[in-house]
Amino acid sequence: LFGMRKKALNAYTRSIENDPQFAKAYFKRGAVHEKFGNQKEAAEDYKKASKLGLEDAEIHLKDSGIEEQSKKDKEAVYINMNDGDPKYRGYLKSVYAKIKENWDYPEAIKEGFSGKVSIEFNIEKDGSVSDTKIVSSSGNTVFDKIAVASIKKASPFPEVPDELLENSKIGEYKRLIIKGNFNYN
Repeated sequence: LFGMRKKALNAYTRSIENDPQFAKAYFKRGAVHEKFGNQKEAAEDYKKASKLGLEDAEIHLKDSGIEEQSKKDKEAVYINMNDGDPKYRGYLKSVYAKIKENWDYPEAIKEGFSGKVSIEFNIEKDGSVSDTKIVSSSGNTVFDKIAVASIKKASPFPEVPDELLENSKIGEYKRLIIKGNFNYN
């Protein structure tokens, strides 16, 4: 998956180089940046696509809150829980395992209810969780509350390795902001 996203990113970049007015290429490249957790780059591409007249880009930029996120925390690395980047894979596996150990399944699952909740949570350098929020609700408040509680219960996670927080431009990030989708089925 990581390789496919990288290829897509390169293809959209080439399209933009060939035609700087190609709004859909900016939009698509923004979507790839978003999948990689590069909120700032995603917001910039969505803004450019919007300026070039692509309404979907403006709508997505507002609905996703990505522009606000990119401004909000410049001291954080944004990553997706399902990120295929080998740099993060080992650490994310340990985070996922700890969440899974602490996951509670509500009675509603036995009755056939299902849902998917998207959560964003901050892991500080020491492994503590400093913020947890629901990005997209499952539609079931019990499922949503249990998902948040499971992440908090799993804290602290292992200390974040230095190499995951390095940034040649600003020195060192202070935290990871991880977005994950959690399914009840």
